[in-house]
Amino acid sequence: MKLAVRAVIAIAASAVSLSCLAQQVVGTSPSSRKQLDVFDSPASATPARQVASDDAGLPLDIRSSKSGFHEVVIQGQPGWLRNAQVRVSKNNSGACPKASAKLPSVISTPGAGNNGCQ
Repeated sequence: MKLAVRAVIAIAASAVSLSCLAQQVVGTSPSSRKQLDVFDSPASATPARQVASDDAGLPLDIRSSKSGFHEVVIQGQPGWLRNAQVRVSKNNSGACPKASAKLPSVISTPGAGNNGCQ
């Protein structure tokens, strides 16, 4: 039972730590790309507009990702960038919660309790 409780706590802690990773668009791919295609949705066949790489305001926080596209706010407007045109980095956030207490290590052998071998 203690092992199951520790497993649940470990899974919850890893979920919290993963939520502290923020993805950002940090550059173009290839780095020589001069324009970024901005789409209205991941399902759009053609870009709604183009933004010069120098005017994009990189890095951009990624709001969500879907079907090879990243949703960002670029030049004050929401839009979707194609994954193949950008470089993405995961950065740690400084606002991550810290573990309040460590659990003691418990080593045991199932069935070796006081009445395990009767």
